[in-house]
Amino acid sequence: MPSCYPYLLDPTRHPDYTRRPFRVPTWETFDGVTQFMTLRSLTQDGWKEDLDRYTEEFKLGRVIWPLIHVLYAPHIDEVIEEIRRRELYLFDLWSYVPGSSMEGIWSNITPPPGMVAHLERVLGDRFLGLDNGEQDGRYIGGYANQQCPSFADRRAQYLNFQQHFERLTGDLGNHMTTLVSLNFGHYFLKEGNHALIGAETAQALPNSQLYYAFIRGAGKQYGVPWFGNASVFNRWGFKSYEGEGSMRDGEGQSAYGPERGSSLSLLKRLLYTHYLYNCVAVGFESGWLKKAPTGTWELTPIGQIQRGAVDFVEGNGQPGVQHTPVALLLDFFSGWAPPRHLYTGSVYQVWGGMPYEAGDYLTHNVLSLLYPGYEDASYFRNERGFLSPTPFGDIADCLLSDAPPWMLRQYGLIIAAGELTHSVELQEKLHAYIAGGGHLLATGANAQYLAAMFFSSWDVLGYQSFPAGTCIQWADGSEDVETAPFTLMQWELPPEAEVLAICEGHPAVIRVRIGKGTFTVILSLFGLNDDPKVRNAIPNTEETPLPCPYRLLTHARLAIIEALSAQQLFSVSDELGLITCRKGPGEYTLGVYNNDLSDKPLRIISCCGTIREIRELPLDQAEKGAPGYWPASYGDNFGGINDARTIAGGDIRIFAVTVDEERVEVLPEVVPPERPRGRLLALRSAESIQRQILLRPTFFQHFEGVKVEWSYLHARDAARLDRERDWLARQQARIAIDFSSGLNFYPALSLLDTYPPQYEKTMAAFAGVFAKMARLGAGDAVISLHRLPENHCSSERGREGFLRGLRELCGMAARNGVTLHLQPHPHKWLGQTADVRSLIDEVGADNLRLALNTCHLALAGETLESAVPLAGDRLGAVLFSAPKYDLYGQGYDAHEPLCRGGWKMPDIALSPDVLQVLDAEYANWDEEYLDRLTVWGKLERSQV
Repeated sequence: MPSCYPYLLDPTRHPDYTRRPFRVPTWETFDGVTQFMTLRSLTQDGWKEDLDRYTEEFKLGRVIWPLIHVLYAPHIDEVIEEIRRRELYLFDLWSYVPGSSMEGIWSNITPPPGMVAHLERVLGDRFLGLDNGEQDGRYIGGYANQQCPSFADRRAQYLNFQQHFERLTGDLGNHMTTLVSLNFGHYFLKEGNHALIGAETAQALPNSQLYYAFIRGAGKQYGVPWFGNASVFNRWGFKSYEGEGSMRDGEGQSAYGPERGSSLSLLKRLLYTHYLYNCVAVGFESGWLKKAPTGTWELTPIGQIQRGAVDFVEGNGQPGVQHTPVALLLDFFSGWAPPRHLYTGSVYQVWGGMPYEAGDYLTHNVLSLLYPGYEDASYFRNERGFLSPTPFGDIADCLLSDAPPWMLRQYGLIIAAGELTHSVELQEKLHAYIAGGGHLLATGANAQYLAAMFFSSWDVLGYQSFPAGTCIQWADGSEDVETAPFTLMQWELPPEAEVLAICEGHPAVIRVRIGKGTFTVILSLFGLNDDPKVRNAIPNTEETPLPCPYRLLTHARLAIIEALSAQQLFSVSDELGLITCRKGPGEYTLGVYNNDLSDKPLRIISCCGTIREIRELPLDQAEKGAPGYWPASYGDNFGGINDARTIAGGDIRIFAVTVDEERVEVLPEVVPPERPRGRLLALRSAESIQRQILLRPTFFQHFEGVKVEWSYLHARDAARLDRERDWLARQQARIAIDFSSGLNFYPALSLLDTYPPQYEKTMAAFAGVFAKMARLGAGDAVISLHRLPENHCSSERGREGFLRGLRELCGMAARNGVTLHLQPHPHKWLGQTADVRSLIDEVGADNLRLALNTCHLALAGETLESAVPLAGDRLGAVLFSAPKYDLYGQGYDAHEPLCRGGWKMPDIALSPDVLQVLDAEYANWDEEYLDRLTVWGKLERSQV
């Protein structure tokens, strides 16, 4: 039964909405309707006339898209105020190219100091950011391969990518829109400094459907709307209706003119598909107007298409919510890119410098099922590949593995479409998804890790290889023959497993019910042939199909096809494209498009109930017959006609369809949980807080920040701290500093003045670290006491000394906005909660709180249940870890993970104002995640 999630993205409900330094626009920002973008430049003297002409006279749109140079115009304040007064949108100020000279349009131009903040104040969320434009492609093509040596690790590749764009977006003010030219938008949006995401389709760039599968997935995953754009350029020139120019292509022909660049047919299909994708704004790159011989301005065929679309949206409103019930799940660090694209002559590479591995070929093959021939985009003069047929409809979003559990519930089918990094968190997340009613499909390489958690009896026994020509038998009695050698994993299956296909007695495809959902497993590692079909250099040339060395096995292909087919609401011919949008129960908008140059049969078939009415919503046809309607050199093509049973070549049609809806599972609207508050993870020996967080992609789903050792700040100068301060501030990462390891009386830090030089050195160290804390925005510090001097210091003298030291420390901390959390320690002075609470009361400082450490409590013979009431209203933090015991029952302050010893979180209520810190020495993320479940598991699982 197909699943349907009929709810538009609402950025305000996303947990990251309040994390960003600015407010991401919402549908309310755009008045609840798709807007149109126009006007790529504002002239120096005639800018008001420009605004009048584009936004009012010809009504091409309200989203203006000027060069960044306008920010340096002497009249910029007047321009900004006029944009505000007219209720326009200032979008994607463009032309920045890092490191380029300041000559010409494309240069290293950045906004004037304070300008971004000024635009935010005046325009609010109608300021849509500066342009991170085509920079992922520029990075892959010109920067990734400069690494020396080239990283062979995808995590290192990601860190290099992130570092590049942290600098780039910082130079531009960290209020960005990304116009991707590859599919790396997830990594941009995760940074929290992008207001919109979209792509410039056509040109010499990838397939639009592929683009928006990634763009929608990124937008939904990180709570950022998306826009659509189509370019007038292609590999051989660009479309212009202002005459031919002197610029020539490689064949000696004019590189621009009416017959050059993207065809009108393609531009129109792209524009309306972007509207159906629920883009908040759509439009073309340029070319809307030209001057007539009389000197007046008039619409070009490009402008006619956009103006017709403006009228269409005004007359018909929104299409409903695009039906995308399928998620393709890729690993966060995958860095996957199409097998060929504009930015490199090499093929089958990830991160711009690593060869495809088996999981990457799986990704390509699954996308090829959804969008056959997508890799041909920009390589053929007939424009094949920019839009592909959609045998199952355009129904998929691409997610990365850091997608939170609540988001997965928006999909009826998840396909593990690449090799995933194994973790307990991912296991739990996918198990919860299946048990809640979802369908997960995975090949053996991913499934073996998941199955080990789902079923104790499920185990890999070995591998069996089969030659080409081997027969696959399906449970319904049908048979298929594999045309290439392949290998199956041999598993000890649970009794509840249903075998769907067998190969010479060995299961090849199985299905298991788990809770309310389904787990389908293809028992090949990645569903691919064993030996590459291509061994030599692969030509990457125009007008040439791209051979693929690894293809889906027949039985793997059929298993995926069955799963995808089950999610369709409507279907048309496999040669056509189809986008389905749901307006309400039984009410749908369908976009049907023909990417071939000749007409095709058209029949709309419902998979969700009897069709009651099909009504076509007419599109403006003013561009038909204009020069440049067809691709260059295809000008005399006849694409056929549109009628009830046929769709013309190169055309798109939109239908309102009403059905007696049945067999549709409407998924409930998901309410995401709030960001965690007051939850920290202790990082030990961190060379960089930022780096450690980046290598934990789901970090902010579980924690508000980190606790680090005092030495982290003590050893760093201000300049080094400043390099990560801005990033941490943008993430709103809470930072706590722990002095406990240094508070040992000797040789490091002493709170007693019994030996003045040591005390003075200590206070100087605290003063320096507190100042750096203020610089870093860290407001919490964990401290302890320490042993008393060996001689000449009674308990009474020690207590008086500690009181003096703590009072001085509290005053110094208060001047830097720091709250101190004092923890008892069984091997330092005052190991009992009641004694430390008494000392804190005697100090009498408002910024001195009590910290409980579960490891220390256990060694002192106390429990969290008994200590929390003793701490009372002075409780400021709880640090979670466990002691280690030897053969003789002797305990050690080892800060072991709680998950190793079976520790149970007591049923106590902690105020949300109390810091809660996972404070153990962890070997890996799995242990951190398991301790998170140990401490906060009940709450987390209720959210799942």
